[in-house]
Amino acid sequence: MGLVCSRTLVKTNIATVMVIKIKTSKAKYFNQLLVLLGALAPFSTLSERERELFAGLLTAFYSAEGTKEERFKCVFSRDNRFAIRKRLGISQHNLNNLFTALRRKGFISYTFIYPYKMLKPVKDLTFEFIK
Repeated sequence: MGLVCSRTLVKTNIATVMVIKIKTSKAKYFNQLLVLLGALAPFSTLSERERELFAGLLTAFYSAEGTKEERFKCVFSRDNRFAIRKRLGISQHNLNNLFTALRRKGFISYTFIYPYKMLKPVKDLTFEFIK
């Protein structure tokens, strides 16, 4: 999946800042974010399909309404699993294997996404390189 972006260099009195604008949509946001974070642990351990599934779970969580518990019920519901399976074009067996892989890698449990792996939608993302 290619990212559509434009670059701008902004000169400040401290350093040059590179601004990269990425065209996205609500459906593609988390997948693009995980691609960007893919070089960093723990996201570097995800395969492409695992990343797509995890992005789908995050999208479903933030699209659902209600309390946190109600949204997690929606995310892990049979209907949502069926929708994700159809979107990814995989069998139920393959989807179950992907869920197992995400559980073993510590991203999800059977009923929720672990808080320290829970990405939030943000407008700006800043990387700061330090020595």
